[in-house]
Amino acid sequence: MASALKDNPQLQAEEVGLTAFVDDLDRQFLMLSTTPIIANDRFDITTLKDRQELLELTKINYDTDLFSVKPTCGCGRTKDGSKVGQVCKYCGTKVTTVTDEEIESQIWLRCPTGTLGFINPQLWLIFFQNFTIKGFNPFEYYADPNYIPTKDQGDYRNKDVYKFIKTLPWARGINSLITNFDQIVQTILSSPIIASQVTAQKTLSEHYELFVKYRNEFFCKHLPMPSKLLFVVESNATGRYASQEMKLAIDAALTACNEKKVISTEKDIRFNEGISIKVVKQLAEFYKDHDANNFSKKPGLLRKNIAGAKFPWTGRCVITSYTGVHDMDEVILPRCIAIPILKFPLENKLLALGYSPTQILAMLQAGISQPIKVLDDVLDALLTENTVTRSVKVFIQRNLD
Repeated sequence: MASALKDNPQLQAEEVGLTAFVDDLDRQFLMLSTTPIIANDRFDITTLKDRQELLELTKINYDTDLFSVKPTCGCGRTKDGSKVGQVCKYCGTKVTTVTDEEIESQIWLRCPTGTLGFINPQLWLIFFQNFTIKGFNPFEYYADPNYIPTKDQGDYRNKDVYKFIKTLPWARGINSLITNFDQIVQTILSSPIIASQVTAQKTLSEHYELFVKYRNEFFCKHLPMPSKLLFVVESNATGRYASQEMKLAIDAALTACNEKKVISTEKDIRFNEGISIKVVKQLAEFYKDHDANNFSKKPGLLRKNIAGAKFPWTGRCVITSYTGVHDMDEVILPRCIAIPILKFPLENKLLALGYSPTQILAMLQAGISQPIKVLDDVLDALLTENTVTRSVKVFIQRNLD
């Protein structure tokens, strides 16, 4: 998933820092720096040659400890420095060195013939898949005509949520979902029956906020395959190694290429609608696994670059619960963290009160482990000042391993 400073970069940096957002994939497609390869237009996966070419374009192979900086195209058949910038006649990609390649998707998927679009995989994860009520997911029910709740949920047909959804007038499938999306979402999220069944009422408000915020990003005509820079296949004396989640993304491309190019009957449209939702699920599962493995865990990039870095005037401590009466939006800093972080403002305040540098140093050292009234009064005064409260940023993070 992408991160950026939205709207007013300076204001966002001051208030919330970097924030995650869902991108408009069709806009991404139109802004590509090179002409993309449309997999389900280009490749016929019934032939071995096309399947192999598609697989080669989705990954980078290394058979040594060092990667080559020799300029080459995507398929490797056009290479050498004299051909940099040329377009390979075999794969249609430019000759570049791996270090100069744009980190953008080279292969894209077009929505299958007869369908109105795809669902954005990010929104599939956070909006559609994340709305299961009493074992039944009404949004997935409308998106996927083949959706059946897992067996451990019992007889879902006798449950109130399912009975309510069956009374609604809309057909199942991606085309009907896209056409009637506003009405479907508003009817489900405003239903008293749904409200009476959800575990937490904030689920409804959170989903409605997502719907309003990203209404224009829910559906798209094109989906990007992950950049091949994510897919490295290493060969050495002991075998070939690749990331486990790589197969999910490649399966999505193969699935898209399996669409019916010529529509003759309504059954062909339903088949392609099934292709569309299957591709979305496969790519969503890829992103879910990839982000969990590469970003979220303790060895992940978020932990290393945000929680693991030590910057001047910052501190790290373990988050614990506060059992007494407290403000749910309040974070209580330990003295041993607050005093060193606010050392300079504290010194300036204490100097203004007439304390000498030696007295201030002794007071700060002693105040870390015990209350000192004058120091506590200065701390309280500091935390009410706008310049200080706007500069103190607190990141609360819990890694789920």
